[in-house]
Amino acid sequence: MTGHDRIGVGVIALGMGMRHVEAAIASPRARLVGIADIDPVRLEQVRQQVSPDVATTDYRELLANPAIDLIVVASPDPFHRDQTVEALQAGKHVLVEKPMAPTVAECQDMVDAAKAANKSLFVGHIVRFTPAFATVKKVVESGDLGQVYFVGTSYEHDYSRLARKSAWRFDPKYSRHQFLGGGCHAVDLLRFFLPDTNATSAVANHFSLPESPNDDCIAALYRTASGAVGRVLVTAGCKRPYGITLQVYGTEGTFDASNVETSMRYWTNSMPGLGHNWMQVPVESNNHPADLQLDHCISAIRGEVAPIISGEEGMKTVQLAVASIEASHSDQWVSVS
Repeated sequence: MTGHDRIGVGVIALGMGMRHVEAAIASPRARLVGIADIDPVRLEQVRQQVSPDVATTDYRELLANPAIDLIVVASPDPFHRDQTVEALQAGKHVLVEKPMAPTVAECQDMVDAAKAANKSLFVGHIVRFTPAFATVKKVVESGDLGQVYFVGTSYEHDYSRLARKSAWRFDPKYSRHQFLGGGCHAVDLLRFFLPDTNATSAVANHFSLPESPNDDCIAALYRTASGAVGRVLVTAGCKRPYGITLQVYGTEGTFDASNVETSMRYWTNSMPGLGHNWMQVPVESNNHPADLQLDHCISAIRGEVAPIISGEEGMKTVQLAVASIEASHSDQWVSVS
């Protein structure tokens, strides 16, 4: 692979994986080489749509293909560790869907495998590329918001709509907790702005998603080394439209943003003429920017940028989410190293 060659992409699992398939097809810097799915009917339908070089029910055929540089692991969470480690050992870079893995120990195995193979490991924390959130991040880094002292995020989704087509999410054998499964979006978004988060407390209940063996609503609080505080709300059975929200409060201004709106609210001391009114800032509504995420991965593989969704970052998000779940079963704050 030279600096001007397209990155060959192989995608494992064609549920969430279809977003990655479409991103690879659309990218001028990538080429979709292969797809894999255990469902032969779905595999054939996608094969006819996108005409990859390889379409197989055995993902290991993708790992053995020399034309593939980057493997996307979009299978259910319990398979992430094994498929990621195998892909890394086969000499591939890997983009694994969020959550990185069900446990911190599995995440560590994946990070260790990437180091041993000297390959890039990325975790699909796609909200870091959402245009509204990425814009807020740039403003915070510029200093225009002053000292950030509070960050609030939420993940609001009615998972009862997924109960039939994604039954594995509710299987007690896997015990997929919604705070980690989908809620890790909000947890990672908090970490994006408060990377020095080091302790959590939480409360939870189980009213709106009887299909799940776990609590479906958790409200968590966070402490940081810098003194800022955070809050994450995850409700996985709510009766309202889907959305992920972000509030960032600084000493010089405030942002209120969402991944599904076409504008976000901004107030700043630097524009006194605003009075008590919010400034409405237009933004692109793109709540799953797989294209931006893939482009970032390619740039990181080529050494053009430092990765912002590394395996280490994904592991820290899993660690924080697991700590909040633990805290929700006690009255104690749980420390996170």
